[in-house]
Amino acid sequence: MSRRDAAIHKYQRLLPEALASRYGGSPPYTPAQVKRTVSDLGLNEHYDEYACLLFCDEKALEPAVFTEEKIADMREVVASALGKGASLGPVAGLFAVAVGGAFDSDCGSGGDGGGGCGE
Repeated sequence: MSRRDAAIHKYQRLLPEALASRYGGSPPYTPAQVKRTVSDLGLNEHYDEYACLLFCDEKALEPAVFTEEKIADMREVVASALGKGASLGPVAGLFAVAVGGAFDSDCGSGGDGGGGCGE
């Protein structure tokens, strides 16, 4: 498993609870909240754009940083890293829509189709 894939797995596993306890509720969170939590938890900050993809609303997207093509490529990377049928916890509703429903979820978070973020 690549470092990027390992980071994505850790984001998916550790961030939902940490973000909820820090900022309440459920996704979406702001890019600043996600990046701060990644840093505070000592997770790999090099790939924190993927954490934003998982936990931020598309409206938080920085167009100069996240082009449509880049987001599409990142979605493919995350789908490959986590595998079809992976549970994404509270963000599954948002991200399952973002990757075309490739993930199964039992969290019932709904979602608005958001998929990326940036600063």
